[in-house]
Amino acid sequence: MNQVNKSTSQSLSVLFVCLDNTCRSPMAEAVMKYILKNVGFHDFLVDSAGTKGYHVGKNTDAITLQILKEKGIENFTHQARQICIEDFYKFDWILCMDQGNLWDLQSMKPANSAAKLQRLGEFVDNMDVEDVYDPYGDTNLEAFYCVYNHIFHTCNVFVKQVLGRRNRSSYPRNKRVKIRQNTN
Repeated sequence: MNQVNKSTSQSLSVLFVCLDNTCRSPMAEAVMKYILKNVGFHDFLVDSAGTKGYHVGKNTDAITLQILKEKGIENFTHQARQICIEDFYKFDWILCMDQGNLWDLQSMKPANSAAKLQRLGEFVDNMDVEDVYDPYGDTNLEAFYCVYNHIFHTCNVFVKQVLGRRNRSSYPRNKRVKIRQNTN
């Protein structure tokens, strides 16, 4: 993995990708923007897209927005879009949510694109699950909290690894939510 140091790089560009661009990838986009601003890194381009065009033009899932707001990430707006060939040249990193997304992206990526394709969860060595669960259509609010916690943690690890930051105190703390087990 190439290390990018803030002092030697002028910018960072990351595209988050999931299937429909309504839940996971917009959540990751919002979280990454929040983290980068909080560590004082301001020269970045962060966006999100879907591998499929099922919901192009639709707003981010309401539960996703609710969770982001509860976590202090307010005023985030996004309309779903589908990834396009230009994205493979525009972004340094294209981070997807699951193996299916990765296979789709690998089949789309032009041979001369320098974009690095990877699942977001791969940045955490001791992660039990590298795929980020897709909560689309899930009415269990706890599923969305779990997705948020997974994304928040992996985005922080990505920033630390890619920007080469060593001072943990400069990273925003995750506002942990106690997850209750469903006994049904």
